[in-house]
Amino acid sequence: MSPAAIKFHAAIEQIRLIRDVTRDPRLRPVNRAQTQAILHATLAGYVATWEAYLEQLTRDFYSAISSPARPDFHALHTIALARAIRAVQTFNTPNPDNARNLLLENTGFDPWPVWIWPARRMNVVQVRELLTQILDVRHSFAHGYSMRAYPWTTSVTGRVRLNWAAVSMTEALFRTLITRTDSGMKQHVETVYALRLPW
Repeated sequence: MSPAAIKFHAAIEQIRLIRDVTRDPRLRPVNRAQTQAILHATLAGYVATWEAYLEQLTRDFYSAISSPARPDFHALHTIALARAIRAVQTFNTPNPDNARNLLLENTGFDPWPVWIWPARRMNVVQVRELLTQILDVRHSFAHGYSMRAYPWTTSVTGRVRLNWAAVSMTEALFRTLITRTDSGMKQHVETVYALRLPW
């Protein structure tokens, strides 16, 4: 695992503590409005952690390929690193397009081809669409808009809301994306730069 992935998994464990409040029998009753607020905070935490992962992975890439003993490469590395740091500092809204652009433009690695979810039988297009929906839901409650209806946000009675299953699915998606992105980045570095990474 990359340093970015290690930080991601540690952060996810903290966010799960927030989610688990909705099912803690010691805190009963948790009313519907409180449950929604907790689940919104959980989903927002997952998205923030995904964004932090992408930013840190970009930094990890430059640490991995650094070669100060080669002055010619080091000069180019320093220039590219400064550009990447600026990109990381202005990065926000980690939707599929922005996430891809951050990695592709600053590391040369295109994550889209590896973004599949075998456990859910989801292909690249379906994963990108689901990630877009998650960012849309986070955007809606972060900015006070009504949540759009998606299959995973709509109850059997037609109510549009988050529930335990929806935020658990979101966590599972981000865990899958991290694993696959990490693996893809490792292969990219080892193939293009002929380096062995300890990830």
